[in-house]
Amino acid sequence: MKQAQISRCLLLIFCLLNSTKTFSQKSLSIDFNTNIGNIKKLTSVNNGPLSVVSGTSELCYKQIGIEMIRTHDFHGPCDYYGYAKFYNPFDSTFNYSFQTSVDTNYNWASTDLKLAQITTPGFKPFFRLGISAPGAGNPALTPPPKDADNINFHTFAGICKRTAMHYTNSWDSGFTYTIPYWEVWNEPNNLGFWTGTV
Repeated sequence: MKQAQISRCLLLIFCLLNSTKTFSQKSLSIDFNTNIGNIKKLTSVNNGPLSVVSGTSELCYKQIGIEMIRTHDFHGPCDYYGYAKFYNPFDSTFNYSFQTSVDTNYNWASTDLKLAQITTPGFKPFFRLGISAPGAGNPALTPPPKDADNINFHTFAGICKRTAMHYTNSWDSGFTYTIPYWEVWNEPNNLGFWTGTV
């Protein structure tokens, strides 16, 4: 491992050992002569400061090992209703005639721009398929994106599929980005994101 990776690993271990409510002495030993594999990097960020995705802080992010930026809390760009004309958050209505395979039902412009701002400096997107946290123009409570039967999520699943196709398989004049992780929705136990039960 590189020295920076060892330092980050030790910092993570220190934090984990000191995160318990009961403080007790613990022993830790590390055998640097044994290699059992790579430690999964946990140095990604949620959204990232706007200055990062506009380019002014990318060197700092690269120096601390950030590789992925999660597409959450951009408030509009990367929110499913920001590019798919299925739900209107400002009057809380669904367009149940929405057809997920029709390209004219999508407006990718603001999300395309945000993904370009993430990928151009060399970061990978961690794409959150859902909505941003309430605030900054987003509604306080959003109904789950169910179909007209109020049970299934076929339309939302189709939007997720087309989103993945647009950003990784060039669908609808899209892209071939490498997106290692896709997260469907966010915090289902947090009623600040949507109404209803878990």
